[in-house]
This record gives sequence, C-alpha cells and structure tokens, in this order.
Amino acid sequence: MLSCNENAVNTAPCTGSPQECVDTPVTPITGAAGVWLASGLVDNTLTVAVYDKALRALHSWNWTGQALEPTHRISANGPELDRGQYVQMVNGPNDSLYVAYYDARDTDIRRAKLTDGNWVEMDGLVDGDTADVGTWLSLAVGANGGWHMAYRDDTAASLRIISVDAVNNGCHGENGPGTPLRITYQDMSDAGLPSADFGTHTSTGILSDGRLAVSFYDAWRTNLMLVTCKEDSFQLQLLDGETVASDVDTDAGRWSSLAVDPSTGRLGVAYHDATLGALKYITSRDGTLSPIIVDDGGNAGHHVGLSARLAFEARPGFSESLPRIAYVDSTGRKILFARRSIYGEWEHHTVTTLPPLGERLDGFGPALGLTIDTQDRAYITYSRWMDENTELNVAVCDGPLCAEGPE
Repeated sequence: MLSCNENAVNTAPCTGSPQECVDTPVTPITGAAGVWLASGLVDNTLTVAVYDKALRALHSWNWTGQALEPTHRISANGPELDRGQYVQMVNGPNDSLYVAYYDARDTDIRRAKLTDGNWVEMDGLVDGDTADVGTWLSLAVGANGGWHMAYRDDTAASLRIISVDAVNNGCHGENGPGTPLRITYQDMSDAGLPSADFGTHTSTGILSDGRLAVSFYDAWRTNLMLVTCKEDSFQLQLLDGETVASDVDTDAGRWSSLAVDPSTGRLGVAYHDATLGALKYITSRDGTLSPIIVDDGGNAGHHVGLSARLAFEARPGFSESLPRIAYVDSTGRKILFARRSIYGEWEHHTVTTLPPLGERLDGFGPALGLTIDTQDRAYITYSRWMDENTELNVAVCDGPLCAEGPE
C-alpha cells in the first residue's frame, strides 16, 4: 500500500491506493493562524466552516474530492465585527447543516443554517446576557430541529446549557424554555466537588431518553465531568480525575469529545489525560463507566490526545457501533486516527506529520473536524499554521486502513 509522501503535506495530494490518507492543502488563509473549524456531510459533500482571523468572520468551504473550494460567507463581517470562533457544525433534519459560533464583539453565541445550498445567519444573540458567554461552545441538534448548546460563562468561570427552538425538549433555566440553565459553584459544591473554575472543553450529545449529556473540564480540580439534564433539573457526575480507580490525583478532561452510539444509545467520551500524556476513552459497560487508555505515545513524556474528536461508525448487523477518534500527538507532531475493531482492539494510523522543528514556526490549529460517512470513510479536517499563514486541509481515510503519513 502506498503512503503519503513528504510533498503531500505541503504542495500536492497523495496518489496511489484508494485505501490511503489523502492530504490536500488549499491556498493559505493569510493571517488566520489558529483557525477554528468544524465539518459536516450532506449528500456526499463535505462542508467545512472556518473562522478567518483576517476577515473576522465565518466562511464555508466544500470538499470536491480533490480540493477544498470556498463557497459562502456564513456570518456578517466587517472591521467592527468578529464572529466565528469556537464554531460547531451538526447535521440537522431534512439534509440541513446547523452551525453555532462565538461572537467575540458581543460576547455571545450566534447561529446559522444551511438549507437548500444557502447559508442564513439567524438574527439575535442566543444567550442575551451581558456576561461574556459562548466560548468553549458545543452543539447538538434534535430530531425536531431544536438547538442544544453548552458553553462557558467566562465572567463567572462556570457552565451554561441552553436549548433554543426546541419547544419543551432539552434543558432550560428557572425562567422557562429558551433561557440558560446555569451550573454554578454552589451546584458543584452540592455534588461534593466544589470548584471555582469549570466549563471549558464542553461537548454535547442527546441520549435516547431525551436528556442532554454534556462533558466538560473542571480546571480547578482538573477533572473530567459529566452533566445530564432535562428541562430545569440536572445531575453532575465525576468521570475521570481525582481518586478515580487509584489514589493518584489525575489531570484529565481537556479536549473532551462526547458522542452517542446510534446503535445502543450509550455515550462515549474521548479526552486528553495530561498526567499520563495520553488519549483516553470512557463509556458505560454494565452500568459502570470505565476509562481506558487508547494511545499513550509509547513512552513517558509524550503528550497525545489533544484536539480529540470522537464519532461512531454504525455497522449494519452489529449490536453496537464502533468509535473512531481523530487527535493530535503534540510531541510527535502528528495528527493520528484511532479505530476500534469489532474485537475491541484499537488501531492507530498516522494522518499527517509535521517536519522537525526548525527556524519557521509550524504547528496544527486548535480544532479538528471528524466526519464519518456510511462507508466508514473518515474525513479529518485540520488547519496547519506556518509563521503568519494558515493552510486548511482535509485528510480522507478510506477503507479499513489508513496509510501512514511521513515519519
């Protein structure tokens, strides 16, 4: 099997076997170092929403199978505006795409929807508070088209959850549907885990019974947390971190990515364990949540699992779906892709590798996009920044194996 060559990272797509990783950059987005991005798939077309720092706005690109092509401006732009950071994209009903994103000028959340090939930015702010809210945003969309979002309240260093256009579904605050449910310091204390700084690295899913599930990071106690809610009631749970399965106070939970298995309805969470420098995955077995190490880099001092993105691949005839995780190995300067087999074993594949550190600044952006199609083909979207410029890339991992990128 052919693998990606050194040129594929910089100038040209890979060629050869269809069961390989295709790494294709587009024209650099000048001045957009550290772009935020998200991706979704409709009618076999991969759409990528990208925050462009130079334009201070959100734009969409389509993957044609050979290259990424710019298509639309999603958010209003102008020198006085700044919309599109922490962007999230989710498939909605009737072949639509939903995006939610942070408005840095108004310090709130805005939304847009792709319907019949056109993006429409919706009027109005989502939360409407005067506090700085909307960073570390995550999004889930219900079958009825309701928007469910979890996000950071930077003013209060805490977590909020809101459901919009969801009728009586989802979660809301004490003032009724459409108002934010606020998880406060007192709530954390009541759960036996008092904290003064939490609510980053959120990820949102919808459970089979209609409850929302949100994973998030508690920076005060360095824990991975889970909150489940319905209407104005909620429950907090420690997933990993302090005194879980050992006496070690582990720092776990950054870059949490939650997804719900479409076959079983069980949730899974992929995340970075900073103490072990590892990518971990947690799911429920027989009612017990047990974290496992997916990749520790093979040696001490490695840092694996940053920017983790989890998705499930449903397999006809099987009782459960299989998790797939895209993530960054910051020590090895790689983007990796992990696939769990039907036998429970994890396979690891290199998507792309940066050259050794030199005079030029070179790295990956803060976010990855991961979309799985019905043929178990994975589209991994990422930004690569070089000094002041950023390139947007799509890597396509086709078939049961991804060819390794350059070492």
